[in-house]
Amino acid sequence: MNRTLNISRSYESGLASNVWNPSSYNNAYYNAFTYDAMGNILSQKRHNRAGTMLEDMTYQYHKLNNKLQRNRLYHINDAVSASVDNTDIDDQGTFDPLSTNINQNNNYKYDEEGRLVRDIAEDIAKITWRVDGKVKEIQRGADTSTRFIRFDYDAMGHRIAKHVYDNTGTILKKSTYYILDAQGNQISMYEHEVQQEMAEFNIVERNIFGSSRLGSRKDKINLLAQPQDSILGKRLGHKNYEFSNHLGNVLIVFTDVKTPLDTNSDGTVDVYRVCLQNIFDYSPFGVTLDGRTIENDFYRRGFNGMEKDDEVKGSGNSYTTEFRQYDPRLGRFIIIDPLNKKFPMWTPYCISNNNTTRFVDPKGDAPQDWIRRKNSNRWEYDSRVQSQKNATDKYGEGTEYKNDDDTYHGFLGTKDIGAVKLNTGGLQTWDGGSYQNNDLNPNLSWNLERLLNPFTQNWYNLTSKGNTVFGVGAAMMEWSSSSFRLTSGVASGSSFSPKWYSSGWTGGSRAGITTYNAGSVAIGLGRVSLGLGVGMDAIGVLNYYTEGADSRNSVHPAKAIVNTGFGVLGLKWNPVAAILYSGVDAFYPGGWTGDQHNEGALRKLSGLTKSNQEIVPNFNLHRDMPGGY
Repeated sequence: MNRTLNISRSYESGLASNVWNPSSYNNAYYNAFTYDAMGNILSQKRHNRAGTMLEDMTYQYHKLNNKLQRNRLYHINDAVSASVDNTDIDDQGTFDPLSTNINQNNNYKYDEEGRLVRDIAEDIAKITWRVDGKVKEIQRGADTSTRFIRFDYDAMGHRIAKHVYDNTGTILKKSTYYILDAQGNQISMYEHEVQQEMAEFNIVERNIFGSSRLGSRKDKINLLAQPQDSILGKRLGHKNYEFSNHLGNVLIVFTDVKTPLDTNSDGTVDVYRVCLQNIFDYSPFGVTLDGRTIENDFYRRGFNGMEKDDEVKGSGNSYTTEFRQYDPRLGRFIIIDPLNKKFPMWTPYCISNNNTTRFVDPKGDAPQDWIRRKNSNRWEYDSRVQSQKNATDKYGEGTEYKNDDDTYHGFLGTKDIGAVKLNTGGLQTWDGGSYQNNDLNPNLSWNLERLLNPFTQNWYNLTSKGNTVFGVGAAMMEWSSSSFRLTSGVASGSSFSPKWYSSGWTGGSRAGITTYNAGSVAIGLGRVSLGLGVGMDAIGVLNYYTEGADSRNSVHPAKAIVNTGFGVLGLKWNPVAAILYSGVDAFYPGGWTGDQHNEGALRKLSGLTKSNQEIVPNFNLHRDMPGGY
């Protein structure tokens, strides 16, 4: 299942002459896990730098006859003594497994939708949730060192403020306000800080390079006070730049201060040393490692680039994402995945399919999709890519995109491996009964062709072709003066006996035969074709706003209006123009305007014109081509 089972690290010994050969190992940073079939963590052992065991946790779930009933974690039992360090989760007492008591008598309590509403060990008396799955407030118990927290959100569900109170929720300590860009990404933060003597309103952070966030500028400015610094001055040490790895984990934060060094003591500066502000390293699920983490100043981002909410459970023990809240000590979210129906094989509380060394989940919804760069034969997994537009913006024109839930016909080199499926676990192959994980490297050369469910993946194009043929047939019938019958008439028992009359015979013989005028029927069929087209375009426009413009089944609203206009034109006045328009749109590669794979007729025409104008200045296609007009 590609899950993280154990991580063993020994950094301080065994490396000599660039050769790694440790002679002994004392369980430094050793971290091991076991799982059930759904990916719920059953147990965790975690050690610190000295090899001392911090956690020997057993995760308690609702089971009947040893069969899992729910994925909710209700209790933790820890065999290690309490309070080893600030990342330690202590034993939570006796576990009550009875179905009638399990959600009341244990440490963790959930509402009917599977959202955590109580954590006794962290003095969380109640978590109030909004209907969209966002935390509204965290209420506290009697511990005066904890903080009551309230959150505000914009209409799109993005956090715009965090208010921190004393444990009773009556005395405001600090408010943080988030300034967002058009996509909801944080670009700057303000704080309203209340002290005993006075209140301050400060700008405290501004992202360097906007939402892309190369780091943050942290020169604290009191907006209620008279500015003290000259606009021409420069204050060193307030620009923080972050180094992160391929998973988005923030590893190093350094400032714009450089320290001069005189290495040979000759009174001349030889080199400069960068000033490191913070250093971070993480366990597999994001707990900061002692001895490898130095935080001189608070930095808002950490594991997977997620934002820390240190007021909830202590420093580095709670993260927030766009969709969920995460506890790195448990390796679980506290609310179910909003996309859980897409991944029925996984517990809805896990992060990155329990494979955090390969996948990332910075938004808390799901690991994402696959891309192939231009002129490359390798497919790569990139969690930040969620659409063709994402792929193009990140890697440039010519990048191909595949959704991780699609199924294809696969080839490894020239070897046909049959049906394959891309998902967050990697490349799976069909064994005759189901898709199974295998050891095929997804970075090998393999090509994909859409295999299963071709109609649902590209229904708009297919139904457009069918409706075009139907509409053209109706238009051709409309020009006909013929008639037809369906039955042989009353005298013959009205049996089904269709026949075409080119003369346009209107029936009425002694046999009681009823005929139908082909032109009149064609007008009715044309109206049906127009109605089908309008309905398909309406669904296409809906897909444009829900699935994105890159979807094969989406239609731009302006294009839908043009389609309807030509349909009405063909039905009322000029069938030839409508046939020409719909025929090119349905059958020419890319239609009139083109798609992600073909340039379309208009772009092709424009390209031909430009090519000819390079040879013949002021070339006009209609005037200068043979037969032009």
